[in-house]
Amino acid sequence: MEAFTDHCRNIVEEYVQTILIIDDGAGLSNENLTAAEEINIDDNTDPFHPNHSDDAENTENTENTENTEVTHSLDTLALTSAFYQLGIVAGLYQPQIAQDELPETFATKAKKVSATADIIILDWMLKNHDSRYSKEIIKQILEQDSISGGRLRTIIIYTGESNLDQICEELYTYLNDDKLKKEESGYQITSKHLNIALYNKIDAHGTNRCIPENDLPQIALSEFTKLVDGLVPAFAMKATSTVRQNTGALLVKFSSNLDTGYLAHRALLPNPEDSEVLMLENYASYLRNVLALAQVDRKTLGYEQINIWVNASYNNCYKKAEITGDNEIEEITFTRASFTEALVNSSNSSGDNLLQAVLSSTITRKSTNASTNTNTNVSKTKAKSMLNKHKNIECIVGALGSSVDAVKKSSQELAALTAFKRTYKDLHEGMPYLTQGTLIKSSSSNDYFVCVMPKCDTARVNTERSFSFAKLEINNETYDLIAPDITQMDSYIHLKTNFKFYELENIKFSPNDSSKIVASKIDGNIVFKSNEKIEYQWIGDLKDLDIQNKVSSIVGDFNRIGVDEIEWVRRRKASSMHR
Repeated sequence: MEAFTDHCRNIVEEYVQTILIIDDGAGLSNENLTAAEEINIDDNTDPFHPNHSDDAENTENTENTENTEVTHSLDTLALTSAFYQLGIVAGLYQPQIAQDELPETFATKAKKVSATADIIILDWMLKNHDSRYSKEIIKQILEQDSISGGRLRTIIIYTGESNLDQICEELYTYLNDDKLKKEESGYQITSKHLNIALYNKIDAHGTNRCIPENDLPQIALSEFTKLVDGLVPAFAMKATSTVRQNTGALLVKFSSNLDTGYLAHRALLPNPEDSEVLMLENYASYLRNVLALAQVDRKTLGYEQINIWVNASYNNCYKKAEITGDNEIEEITFTRASFTEALVNSSNSSGDNLLQAVLSSTITRKSTNASTNTNTNVSKTKAKSMLNKHKNIECIVGALGSSVDAVKKSSQELAALTAFKRTYKDLHEGMPYLTQGTLIKSSSSNDYFVCVMPKCDTARVNTERSFSFAKLEINNETYDLIAPDITQMDSYIHLKTNFKFYELENIKFSPNDSSKIVASKIDGNIVFKSNEKIEYQWIGDLKDLDIQNKVSSIVGDFNRIGVDEIEWVRRRKASSMHR
């Protein structure tokens, strides 16, 4: 466990760049304040860069500060220096709250400078002994994160108040969000992408959570690491930090030297808007090369990392698979060595790691008369027979996670991520338009359709146009697409595409004020409305290669040549094609 945590921690230290400290006891004043230390919030403020404030306002704020007793001070120098030693710049804000300022008004301003911070260190009492201001800051930050699609964020409540369990309960009640969970320790509130942890300042009494300022950065990074709890999150974070590190090179590559070349290309195109897509593809391609050259995938998803993941996660995995035979039920138990064979070992000549895993596992046979017999030796023939059925494979692979259902759900999510450019879950700005690969669901018949029109025919639509769609049906046994279920959050459907060319459906749409058929939002749903006034809910857009593969299967009917064959030969040919 420790090795994998260290692996994630190293990636976190590369990733985290922005820390914001909000504390009314930071010890800042106009007499000894430098331009780089104070942050005064307004619409143009960046908490991680110097800022100059209005003299009159500072005078008033200073007077308010002098009349306020600061119970628990903050050793600002020790805290910021400890962050600097880790290569992290810490923004510092000592709030000056007016006597009659409402918590909602203050928090609205404070969340602007908090938006970009990966970690926020927040004092519980920002004005006298009033916790409303801190609670409202947290609430508005979480609301903003939700609206923008979410982000990884850690908030450290760093306070001199010793009753952390009561503070945790008070904050949890105030946030009133069913997505949040209050941990049994009484010191933590969590969700999928959020970690709120409570710690005491060194001068608090009667508590074992006291942390000196120079140790707090290490604690903060450890708390943030808890959000990076797997191979894929570590990969995504490593990729993001690699992009950050190469931002300068990206900007140099796409410099103003390309302006005239771009404009010349645009001027020569029959459809000038195509030049915009070309530049987007150029940037995405270069970005991919940056990540590939940095070997982000190998460094986070390779054999070494999987091996330490197995060592860290084996005890939490299900480890069992039930295989049902004619007269008995066989239960396979994967050992730690089995996991290594299945996920790590690449040396076997057959290349079938799952087969090797089954061979090195233990098996318990339960006969119909309830007697049991344990046999640690699974024959190769038996193992191959087990792996010859999809249901058995799902059970065996299910042993790699916490349960069979958990692995199935994870596989569904990965399949949707791999097939779709974006789905209704990812749309936070703008509206999609109807193009090749658009997956929709009819509100009248509940049928699913995917657009197979050539892309060039879905653009520059000036009048009514008939769009071609392949129909898909829900099929849990045979399917070629897994899509998010628009009728049930966090659920997925299995769809089978009808590839018959003669069964394509044509639906007429007309543009509004655009040269494309753009969706609109109706009753919270993103829909396309046909000329027949039928609404089609937008589910998502397939990636180019996925939809091109489907289109190729459909138009392949054009290439079929009718030939008379001897049936005995035709059946042999069909059999060989399916081996």
